Amino acid sequence: MKRRLALANFNIEVNENIAAGNVDDVLAVTNAAGEYPVVAALGCEPLSLLVERVSAIGGIANVFVKGRSGVSMIVASRPTGEGNPADLSDVDEWKSGESDIDMFLDYLRRQKDGVVMPDHLPCSSELSMNLSSDSVELEKVPELV
Repeated sequence: MKRRLALANFNIEVNENIAAGNVDDVLAVTNAAGEYPVVAALGCEPLSLLVERVSAIGGIANVFVKGRSGVSMIVASRPTGEGNPADLSDVDEWKSGESDIDMFLDYLRRQKDGVVMPDHLPCSSELSMNLSSDSVELEKVPELV
């Protein structure tokens, strides 16, 4: 329940910042309708949940993660064939998707060309994730009670 409340508060924080135009310069992903799909996640959540959320909205998203290093932004898109991303797309090679998102961010920071992920992980079509920036500044908004 505590994690759900923290995620709800973070969702509000992200939405308020989007509405105020505070993150317009970091929103990099648009869908076919010209909309900016957004996913919010907590660094302490299992990676499988993040992959499921991104897959549920079509496999592309501007992902905001509130983790131990502040707020990070991940660009989740379809693989372009450019660069040399780490290929993590074979779901059979995953023992589980239980490692936390913070750990994935640490790994992603070391991958200059990003990674290619499956559309689901154990415990939870491919998508590409790349770290947009190390930190995103969000304005504080009141928390839910």
